[in-house]
Amino acid sequence: MPPIVLKKKVPTTPTTSPAPKSPSAGKPIALPKKTPTPNKELPKKEEPKNEPKTKKPKQPKEQPKPKQQEPPRESRESKEAPKPVVSSGEPAQTRKHRFAVSREELPEYDEQLTHLDMLDLSFTAKHDLWKKLNKNAPYYEFVTLLKPWALPKDVRREFPPSAAVKPSKEALWCPYCAEWMRFRTFSYTGYDLCIGCSISTRDFYVSRANKLFN
Repeated sequence: MPPIVLKKKVPTTPTTSPAPKSPSAGKPIALPKKTPTPNKELPKKEEPKNEPKTKKPKQPKEQPKPKQQEPPRESRESKEAPKPVVSSGEPAQTRKHRFAVSREELPEYDEQLTHLDMLDLSFTAKHDLWKKLNKNAPYYEFVTLLKPWALPKDVRREFPPSAAVKPSKEALWCPYCAEWMRFRTFSYTGYDLCIGCSISTRDFYVSRANKLFN
């Protein structure tokens, strides 16, 4: 028998017919013409009328004040408080002591003592003499043992000697008299004053020497 030959199937492509051409193909397309729109006129703004300006009355100019002339230097210095004159040899007296009465007004009695005479008296003798001096004195006067011109102007000894003994419980150290003294209440002021120089216990140096701050 003769051999059987198989034939390969060849794929067939579908045939498409070309699209029919339109009669207007290839011609330019005519666009519709725009008709111009009429310009609408905008309403005009009303301009403000120029009203006549009212003139303000002119104010008179203020005249400049005349400058005050400064006083001469000498007159200015004379108005200032005078400075305390301090001598080169002695220190300035700046401490203010609370004496009972100003020393210029104190009267002087014959039985009053100087500082050296007062140191010679005992503690009780000083107090007895003070009682005698103030027996007939007016209520506003505190007569001291020392004469007015002998009253101390400054502290003589701030603290008592280390070996000193109190002569009495009522005795206090007076830094101005530099001695154990008795302090008596002066009814006119209410202060406790030294019978020797009339210094008060409220004085700083008296309080510090006797520890009276507390």
